[in-house]
Amino acid sequence: MVWSFERKDHREFKKNPLISTDAELRFLPILRIGQGARAVADFQDAVRRHFPKYSQNKIRGISVAETGQFDVSDETQHTFSSIDGCHALILGEQSIRFSSRKHKNRDEVQEKLVFSLEAFKKCFGMMDVTRFGIRYVNVIDINQIQNDLKLNSLTWSDLVSEEYLKMPHEINDTMGTSFVSEIRSPVQSGVGVLCLRYGLMQSQKNVSDHFRFDMDRYVEEPVRIDVLDDLLHLVEDFTSDIFALFLTMTTPLLNRWMSE
Repeated sequence: MVWSFERKDHREFKKNPLISTDAELRFLPILRIGQGARAVADFQDAVRRHFPKYSQNKIRGISVAETGQFDVSDETQHTFSSIDGCHALILGEQSIRFSSRKHKNRDEVQEKLVFSLEAFKKCFGMMDVTRFGIRYVNVIDINQIQNDLKLNSLTWSDLVSEEYLKMPHEINDTMGTSFVSEIRSPVQSGVGVLCLRYGLMQSQKNVSDHFRFDMDRYVEEPVRIDVLDDLLHLVEDFTSDIFALFLTMTTPLLNRWMSE
């Protein structure tokens, strides 16, 4: 299977159901990031204007070789975040990621990514990229939309395309139903892969019924990014695919909610 959806003209909505947006570059290990406090301090100075807050986490990674042997590695991740905590840069020995919990538009993703990579190059030099990916996670909250639009009741088919709600014939009411699906395939219009995870989730503590639409557009090695213009071309290409796929899920009522 190859994704072959129709590209759409990009547009911005007044609001959206995004709960997170991430743009990540993975690269061959740069040990100086993990071994030198001075190098990380220099990077903090370079990004402090947009990301003044700092924290760190210990991450343990486990990989399995073809022989069945386990390899365990520990890594420190340095997180530089905005004052409100909605935007962050996460730096490790093998990756750098811009993460947003309050997505406005793709121009913001480009600007923050360029800003962080210019700071990275200044402090650590060039990176040998092994993967570049962009991920958008949408959560459609049926109760919130019903309240916002002042409607008496809604069904999932009012907000989500029937294509993503197909059930066995024995299930004639999706309210109270949970399911998760994953599709991973190359993209006809460009390099790399697009992974879609979607499904209905039932209410949990502090979380109401919702539909999750999680898109991960990425390219893995070999990746050749010589200049920032190459990277920005990929950002535009990947976000266009994500936007086009997102529109296949929306209904007129959901578009109305996003536009008001």
